[in-house]
Amino acid sequence: DGTAEIIINVSNFTNRRGGFNTPFTFGKIEYIQKRFGYDLILNAIIFAVTFSIAGFFFALGISYKRFLFMLWFAAACLAMGLRHCLFYPHIGCFIFPSIDDRLHFIIRYSTFPLLIIFFTVFVKKTLEFCYKIPYIAVIAVSALYTLSTIVLPPYLSSRILIVYQIISLFCIANALVIASVSLKKKHVYAL
Repeated sequence: DGTAEIIINVSNFTNRRGGFNTPFTFGKIEYIQKRFGYDLILNAIIFAVTFSIAGFFFALGISYKRFLFMLWFAAACLAMGLRHCLFYPHIGCFIFPSIDDRLHFIIRYSTFPLLIIFFTVFVKKTLEFCYKIPYIAVIAVSALYTLSTIVLPPYLSSRILIVYQIISLFCIANALVIASVSLKKKHVYAL
């Protein structure tokens, strides 16, 4: 009679509420598998590139004493690569097949503040300039969120994530202001 019954098990992996954040993709199974395969390949390439960059800067930082500040950039690349591999399409499940759900949640949500911490310290060490109070605030809030992700249950720490994402805009703005002021000062000294 041309009707079909569709049974859907719903989970959006936000640990807050059910529902969908993206539209459904309907089609032949071959098309869906091919599309998912392309997504996996793209994410695997991005993962490999960020880890390669991290490896290069770790080697550079360890090899030359004057480039020790590059270790912070390498750590930021490592955090970004880990974060990327644990989000859709979850290549982390293929790389780390026996990872516990709670550990997966902790790594997934703590890599964002760790990325901000590492990058903020990298900017400070590279440009040899920072505003003390915003610098301490960025590091303290990011460390506090990382700690809350480890200690609190996923329901609470995922609610705090929304607030932290808003605060992270300040972190990014702070890094941009530091970079522009520092480069402006270095330009004045160069003249």
